Amino acid sequence: MKLLFISPHSSIPPRYGGQLRVHHLRRVASSRFQVFGFAQVAQRADLGLSFSPITKVVNPNYVEFATRNPLSLILFGLSSLRWNSPPFWQSHLLHWFSPTWLKRKLEEVDIIHVESPYQFGWVYKQVGRRKPIVLGAPNVETMLYSQEKIFACSPVARRIMRSIEVQEKFAMVYCDKVIATSDLDAHQIQDKYQINPERIVVVPNGVDCEKYSPAQIDERRKMKSRIGLADKHVVIFSGSIHRPNIEAVEQILKWAERMVDDKIHFLIVGSVGKKFHNLVSSNISMTGFVDEIKPFLQASDIAINPMISGSGTNLKQLEYMAMGLPCVTTGVGARGLPIENGKQAYIVDLERFPEKFAALLADSEERCRLGQSARQWVVKKYDWNVIGKGLIGVYESLLAADP
Repeated sequence: MKLLFISPHSSIPPRYGGQLRVHHLRRVASSRFQVFGFAQVAQRADLGLSFSPITKVVNPNYVEFATRNPLSLILFGLSSLRWNSPPFWQSHLLHWFSPTWLKRKLEEVDIIHVESPYQFGWVYKQVGRRKPIVLGAPNVETMLYSQEKIFACSPVARRIMRSIEVQEKFAMVYCDKVIATSDLDAHQIQDKYQINPERIVVVPNGVDCEKYSPAQIDERRKMKSRIGLADKHVVIFSGSIHRPNIEAVEQILKWAERMVDDKIHFLIVGSVGKKFHNLVSSNISMTGFVDEIKPFLQASDIAINPMISGSGTNLKQLEYMAMGLPCVTTGVGARGLPIENGKQAYIVDLERFPEKFAALLADSEERCRLGQSARQWVVKKYDWNVIGKGLIGVYESLLAADP
């Protein structure tokens, strides 16, 4: 059987958030299906003088086709980097510039998974009801964005929000199944769009537990020395340059200014650091974009997740826990995950964050207990191989149903 999995951006190699989810769901699905991935925007590393598409083969049953259309790149830079908005323009662009490869695959495959409402409209126009179409909903877009959070003049921001609302509603109504990442998101989708709950399936975010495994004491000491933080208590936060992550770093900066213990050092990993490139501080380090986050996780003593907004579930939270890092998170940071406060992580209000992570750093036994509990819980419930099998079941049920 053949599966076409369409996503806004290339996911090979996967580096963060949505890329990781798309890649691992495709990878696990390739054990049962021949998977063709389509990405409307190639990764930055694949850009160059050529505008021809790029094809990447992960295994004999999993290949990704990514476009390098210059207009896509310009619009992505304007919308995502300048306006802080999603790629609301993608269906419109596919109407004018749809690759022959993609049109051919739409006819060849048995089932289609569209991981974004912003590509769904064009796909549905091509396929209609002839084949089952699954809609991925890693976020409830109208809950994630607002006119105030889009950094464009008011008329443009209003038009963008209207486009988001219209496209998401159309996709929710006309898809065969909606894949939500949490029970909370599933309830929000059901209430907002009046969808039959039987059409919504929860396939949570996961983590590669084989890759992300706890560091030993000597390994942590070595990694700390390698990044220049020997003899420091390293507190990590990671994220891309995304508004909820920026808000979290702003909270960390406030705590760092008041921190009297010079042994505590905040390590901010990922492109979110670009927003604070002018910062000069003795107790904060910002890496900017990194190819691999694991060495920084290995160097850390605890992880914090002080997010105050967002939708979907947090992949970073699962990575922290898979690494056996004791975590302090807000309820928003833990959203979509049935974490028991004090058992797999501490869930506290922002006001209590500094005292809670300071207490954890002072108690090595509690760090060990919390980290081990988190690791065991994630391995059992949130390894991608476990999560992906659930999505395969959704595909097979649709293919087995009456036309």
